[in-house]
Amino acid sequence: MKKVALVTGGSRGIGLGIAGHLAKAGFDLAINGVRPEEAVADVIRQLKAFGNDVIYCRATLPPPKTDQYAGRHQRPLRPARRAGQ
Repeated sequence: MKKVALVTGGSRGIGLGIAGHLAKAGFDLAINGVRPEEAVADVIRQLKAFGNDVIYCRATLPPPKTDQYAGRHQRPLRPARRAGQ
């Protein structure tokens, strides 16, 4: 079974670098971002050139619920800043 990775922000910047590395390593990819699909079509084509299945999922992901994490792990979660914030 082939490995699959979800890369948030994978259409540019650090996320694209990670997506490229995973594609070279043989992963199929689900790329998440907020830009229209037409704006990332070239990037998706470049990632598909490695011979992997690549899809783009346009969506905004909510920040993690830190209180739920703390309840399960008995320590607070410090959310990382998202790229561009």
